[in-house]
Amino acid sequence: MKKALFSLLLALGLALALPAHMGQINAPFDEAVDRVETAMTAAGFPLEKTLDVGLTIRNRGYEFPPLFLMMFQPDAALKAAVLDDPKVGTLVPVTVAVMAGPQGQTMFTVVDWASFAPYFELDTQTAVATEVAFAKIYGALSTLSPLQFVPLPIPGALRAPYVGGRVTATDDLEEAILLTETGYQDRNMNVVGRTDFGGVYQLWLCSAEIARDFFGNMFPIASRAPCRAVVWKQGDQVYMVASDPAINPQKVDPKAFPPSLLQSFMQVLEMNGGVLEDLGIGQ
Repeated sequence: MKKALFSLLLALGLALALPAHMGQINAPFDEAVDRVETAMTAAGFPLEKTLDVGLTIRNRGYEFPPLFLMMFQPDAALKAAVLDDPKVGTLVPVTVAVMAGPQGQTMFTVVDWASFAPYFELDTQTAVATEVAFAKIYGALSTLSPLQFVPLPIPGALRAPYVGGRVTATDDLEEAILLTETGYQDRNMNVVGRTDFGGVYQLWLCSAEIARDFFGNMFPIASRAPCRAVVWKQGDQVYMVASDPAINPQKVDPKAFPPSLLQSFMQVLEMNGGVLEDLGIGQ
């Protein structure tokens, strides 16, 4: 199984993997999608929304395999984690990305919580409950396929999966949400969903061009898609964080990236930087 999965990754031109879990279902794409939904629903995480990213990319005139981003409703523990530390909203709701392989099999991937947990500030009880919630998710997906951990193979390159901080451009929450939304839209990111966690507001953002480059070369990063921006108010101050590729560019040899992937990687960094500047957030 391990050899077959890595062979599949190589066949897809994987240049760099991010901390994630992956599995392979020996079934056609549509059947595999149904199996993922059934397993997650039985574990207490019903499907919230599916984004047909593969179709969106193909509609742009590119060849691309079927690829769904399946976002599952958070349970009480994951909702509590977002309210305890809104930055968790860059990973929750949990996405299971499902993509057709080149030989009739189907791959899926989900984020590795343990890799990113140290970047969040959760109280002890909430942290334990969050670990239990992710264990349920991994257990459910393990019934479909043995899960394989895919690490970031560059020592010291991993960083927080978010950027952002205190908003100084405004102290009005609704205005900060609007500035965030229009800031990304002005940079060709589409808002494809919204979530209200009860005072913590989340935007789902996607670009077909960036998705094609990232997911075609770095499928495990689809476990953290779509990109998310989270805005909330604490006391009199508004805060905003957005998804970050979580790779320290100073630690990565540019030659490790295909040119189009490197271009999209830098585009995400520049785009985030521009929106943070709009909001008056210093990096």
